[in-house]
Amino acid sequence: YTQFTTIWAASVLGRIISEGGNALAYADKNGALGLLYETATNGGTKNDPMPIYHAYGMFTGEGLFPHFGTTLVTASTTLPNVEVYASDNPKQVVIINKNPTGTTPATLSL
Repeated sequence: YTQFTTIWAASVLGRIISEGGNALAYADKNGALGLLYETATNGGTKNDPMPIYHAYGMFTGEGLFPHFGTTLVTASTTLPNVEVYASDNPKQVVIINKNPTGTTPATLSL
């Protein structure tokens, strides 16, 4: 139930997409099977989004920004602990910083 899970899941989704696969998450909201998350310890309530919901949101846009496109295009980085995925139709870039200790400055070249 942490941001680590969001980053891990976004990385896994990016790798699945890069290999041409399809992904479908089960229980991305804290419904009937996520009752443990409802405890005061975790601060969650029923139907709160789970971390994987936000990982999918990096590619779907969560209604906040455009979704990842229908065509995967080549993207690369030399930064350690950083993954990048790019698409066309629409053009979108998802950058995942897996650095556990802070931010990683980056410059994009398109």
